[in-house]
Amino acid sequence: MEALFDERSNDYFSIDPQTGSVVTARSLDRETKDTHVLKVTASDHGSPRRRSATTYLTVTVSDTNDHEPVFEQPEYRESIRENLEVGYEVLTIRATDGDAPANANMLYRLLEPGAGDGVFEIDPRSGVVRTRAPVDREEVSEYHLVVEANDQGKDPGPRSATAMVHITVEDENDNYPQFSEKRYLVQVQEDAPVNSQILQVSSTSTPSLEPLT
Repeated sequence: MEALFDERSNDYFSIDPQTGSVVTARSLDRETKDTHVLKVTASDHGSPRRRSATTYLTVTVSDTNDHEPVFEQPEYRESIRENLEVGYEVLTIRATDGDAPANANMLYRLLEPGAGDGVFEIDPRSGVVRTRAPVDREEVSEYHLVVEANDQGKDPGPRSATAMVHITVEDENDNYPQFSEKRYLVQVQEDAPVNSQILQVSSTSTPSLEPLT
């Protein structure tokens, strides 16, 4: 018995010359080589003339779910502005693995804890993360989500992996400035010189808490 196209196949199979039993000689890996074509020859040891026949054996290696999903990035970071419309697409998560399609059919979901308090959702098929509620930086300035990718493998079973998603909410100037006092009362002498400072007022805006002039 010998490989017909790829000599590597000779390393994976052997044949008993007496019984014709073909057995594996080493572990198979579909991701390395998924098909082996072998030429098998039988001789009858006849006398005075030996006769032989040839057949061809094609071995197809079926897939075993032996790869875990791998995300395109180990960690995702994105910034969005507050007061976005519901349904806004924040980013897309994607994971792949080396198995056949039947064992690499990804489903995505947000895990608890860290699902964003219901503010975000993920499309289970496309991996698109969207807003499902308004975001307000004054309430929450950062969200930390955990996304799981599950390959739905059948043999021997599904495999999954997770990735972190960090979403920062950027400020939108939606707060009016506020003075430090609601009302100021000042007494000034009538003979005060011109350009005499009588008071310094200050105000702040809630998002930044920085003094305004």
